[in-house]
Amino acid sequence: MKTLFAVAIAVAFVPAWAQAPAKKEAAKADPKLTECRAANQKAHGEVVKIHADAKKAGTMSQAEEKHFHKMDQTLRHHRAMMAKDGLSLAECQKLSAEIAREKAAAERMAASPVKKK
Repeated sequence: MKTLFAVAIAVAFVPAWAQAPAKKEAAKADPKLTECRAANQKAHGEVVKIHADAKKAGTMSQAEEKHFHKMDQTLRHHRAMMAKDGLSLAECQKLSAEIAREKAAAERMAASPVKKK
């Protein structure tokens, strides 16, 4: 009786367990998702470069620098989200929009001259 119960449980869970890797592989193979991830990684790199260039040129104030570091924490979280398995295309596109907002903010900060006191 115990063996029959164990077999019944195994048979009930095997189909769901076996399908999980297939879904992950399908998500990884989605060309739109792959393209979205690559675009997000490129955009993230551009934001980091904007900051580095602005810092080198001295065009960011201390307040902007603090704000950028908060943005950077958010961008690092985005990068971790992009790397996670099972990321959907909709989630990736949402991250794209958030990264674009952070990039626009970084460009504004880099373009504005430092106010002298």
